[in-house]
Amino acid sequence: MTGLGTVSVADLFHTLRNLGRPLGRNLVQQLAQLDKQAKHLLHP
Repeated sequence: MTGLGTVSVADLFHTLRNLGRPLGRNLVQQLAQLDKQAKHLLHP
């Protein structure tokens, strides 16, 4: 952070990226599980 009450663009970017990582991993895991289920339904 720079100054009093201001946020640098770089700090904001890194904070948002760090917050988004767990969400992204969760979505990837859910997508993989849905893909596996769909393949199982289409090719029993």
